[in-house]
Amino acid sequence: MAKTWTLAEIRTKYRALIGRPNTSQLSNDDADDNLNDYYQNQFPFDVNAHFFRAWLTQALSATDNGIYDLDASVLTVQEPVKVNGDEQIFTMDDTKFFEEFPGNFTGAFVINDAGVGLAIGTSSTSAVKNGNAFSYNIGGDAYPEAVDTETELSGDTIPQNKYGAWRLEIDVDGTVSIQEAADNASGYATVGLAVQGLPAESSTKAAMGYVTALNTASGGFVPGTTSLGAGTVTATFTDGWNSKRGRPSWVLFFDRQLYVEKKSDDVRELKAPYLRKPSELTDDDSTPEDVTWGEVIAYGSAMSFLIADQDTDGASEILPKFTDLINKINAKFYRQEQVTRVPQASF
Repeated sequence: MAKTWTLAEIRTKYRALIGRPNTSQLSNDDADDNLNDYYQNQFPFDVNAHFFRAWLTQALSATDNGIYDLDASVLTVQEPVKVNGDEQIFTMDDTKFFEEFPGNFTGAFVINDAGVGLAIGTSSTSAVKNGNAFSYNIGGDAYPEAVDTETELSGDTIPQNKYGAWRLEIDVDGTVSIQEAADNASGYATVGLAVQGLPAESSTKAAMGYVTALNTASGGFVPGTTSLGAGTVTATFTDGWNSKRGRPSWVLFFDRQLYVEKKSDDVRELKAPYLRKPSELTDDDSTPEDVTWGEVIAYGSAMSFLIADQDTDGASEILPKFTDLINKINAKFYRQEQVTRVPQASF
């Protein structure tokens, strides 16, 4: 009778391979932790990737920070990575990526990883405040700015059901001024177009970030008068430079996050294949996604244990069997692929 390869059976095989048959030598909890660590984090890399390949979809927008947290089930992102169908330059080399996109370190810029925290004002809801205290650099000198400084928006009225955009920037005296998008008076059809309408950043004033707003009520949006918190108003608050926005071309996968540059200047969709983590084996009756994987999980976990225990002879002894089991799993996939492949006509 074939083994069902439950967790209990895999554990027994694993104990035999590492020479730890008793719980006094290795507890069941520790043994299960070792088995799950291999099964979830290494086994998907040891076998053909198609067994654990899935598809990732991530929404991008003109108002996010270009950094996207991924679910714990994502082991790694694979190529091709595409944004709205355009293939991206994809890397896992954070040094290379940040050399290409170093941030704002010349001219005038904000010095704060958390950003300035632009938000609706407290004393006036038509104003914008910085929710974080921050420092900023202009011409090589650093200046501080206290939290919750409020600034009223100014400029042209935005027509009803159209978007407008405004950038907040601060000078050496701590004075915050407003730069509006070039065609606010006519309004913009999308947030992205409104952000694109903002002028380039100044070298003598540090850009804090930008605000967009749309009012569905008659009369449109009047800067400095219309409440940013009104029920008819859709407002966004984004820290950083508007000129760093555009059509994305690079994607970094690092520390379970995706970094996209340029940061998107409009609503877009990123799609990429990824290698997913299988579910944990939680009790004695748990089985792997394919029960035939049970033996190789025991061998792979044993290999990892013996290598960590500096028992290279023991690891070398079981390596041929481990390799044979991996090859059999992959051969099964290739046979299935040949059966399901659609034949191509030849002329």
